Amino acid sequence: MLSKIFAIIPIWYIVITVFLSFYYGCRGVVGQRIAAKQLNQTLMKQELREWKCWEIVFIRYIQDFIFHVVCSIAGFFSLFMAFNFLQEIDTLSDIGSETAILLVFFLLLGLVGACGQLPHLLLEGRFPKGG
Repeated sequence: MLSKIFAIIPIWYIVITVFLSFYYGCRGVVGQRIAAKQLNQTLMKQELREWKCWEIVFIRYIQDFIFHVVCSIAGFFSLFMAFNFLQEIDTLSDIGSETAILLVFFLLLGLVGACGQLPHLLLEGRFPKGG
């Protein structure tokens, strides 16, 4: 079933998914860069060992980049799955409660993931505050 789904995803959707997922991954790296810089300043004031550049890259940047990219791709895939399910349904009044719950789940996961907020929701259990 997954091979059929991947075969029908339009190229333009894949391009948008890859572009925005890469953007969200880079955005995660920038956030980690700021956090690591602040952490190193705090450690320096306390006369403790600071993080080395290679440690920051391998421990913080790469992990956060991958995490943001995967969350974004999951969101776009969920939106596509919801759209695909909706196309298969003749009338919304004919769907069962299980299908409705799955559709709502796909739509919510898709919206949160495609907007780049899924990593925050998973890590903090809430949406980030403005600022």
